[in-house]
Amino acid sequence: MTDDLNFTFTYQTYDNVGIENADISILFSGTPGGISWNIVEIGSGEYSAEFNAFISGTYIVTIAAFEQHYESAFDVFFLVVRDITTNFAVLNGSAVIVSYGQDYKMVLEYTNGSDWGLAGADISIESVVPETGLSWGPTIPEGPGIYSILLTPTITNTFTIIIRASLFNHQVQFVRFTITATAIATSLTVLNTSTSIAFDQNYTVFVHYQSEGYIGLENANVSVQNPPAEVSYTAFEDLG
Repeated sequence: MTDDLNFTFTYQTYDNVGIENADISILFSGTPGGISWNIVEIGSGEYSAEFNAFISGTYIVTIAAFEQHYESAFDVFFLVVRDITTNFAVLNGSAVIVSYGQDYKMVLEYTNGSDWGLAGADISIESVVPETGLSWGPTIPEGPGIYSILLTPTITNTFTIIIRASLFNHQVQFVRFTITATAIATSLTVLNTSTSIAFDQNYTVFVHYQSEGYIGLENANVSVQNPPAEVSYTAFEDLG
């Protein structure tokens, strides 16, 4: 796509005498405006055409030569213009584990074959398995060829994401990323771990239930596990 093509051809008589100062005409079938050319006469019936490509695709090019008092001649060839080579990667790596309810910023890089960042590309999430339980925000350009998407798991599960990158005249690329949302880690602490009381006395036990971020968890279900048969107790009361 980024390379120029120099095509040299000869217009001559049947006894191999070059025909100079001929009118050279070039026609092509394919995407209109997809290629352009410049014709230069070298001499002794040799001519050169330099082709420039603007849109990838396959073109059928016809070169015709005309000169007064001579038969016209033409030749046909195929010109295949390939998309520009690209690379696409998730800069965070291939997988991540987050806690439920935690957003995750996935950062991606889309470059050409020379590692130049490609701005203005279409970066989108092509598919997610399973289809429900993960939401995401819009694609945010972070710099030349750098893009980010904010992922938000709404349930605990493992999600496999396929992301697509495309840009006009460039190779389309896909990359896979896995995000696992786990239950939020918590801790339960007894604030008064032991005491001695008389047989007929009551004793209040205080516990603190919090997340890994040291945030107290209200309205939780806290219960006594395997209590002695000789001990009676009431349900825990949420103190806020």
